[in-house]
Amino acid sequence: MNKAAWDALDDQSQAILEASCGWNIYVNFAETEAMNPAAMNKMLEEYGVTNVRWTDEELAAFEVAWNEVLEEQSAQDEDFKLIADSYKAFRNEYKTWGDAQALKPTYLAN
Repeated sequence: MNKAAWDALDDQSQAILEASCGWNIYVNFAETEAMNPAAMNKMLEEYGVTNVRWTDEELAAFEVAWNEVLEEQSAQDEDFKLIADSYKAFRNEYKTWGDAQALKPTYLAN
């Protein structure tokens, strides 16, 4: 949202927007977690679609390429650099949490 427009809102309107946007995120997350397994199973069973995870090596190669793009575009566009630097700072802060989420699921049979 435009910061000036946000700042122009009264406290009550800001609170309403924060609550409704936050609720929307919760609902969308829960909905996708509930619906995606059935959709993926249907695609597999009815159409033979399989899902393949990229390997750690492939993901690392993508990240190297992406960092090259960030550097190239940052050198050409000051606004891009500002956003890229903010994104990289967030990724550095997020890394501890993100690394902890990288556990491989087992789904052992009961």
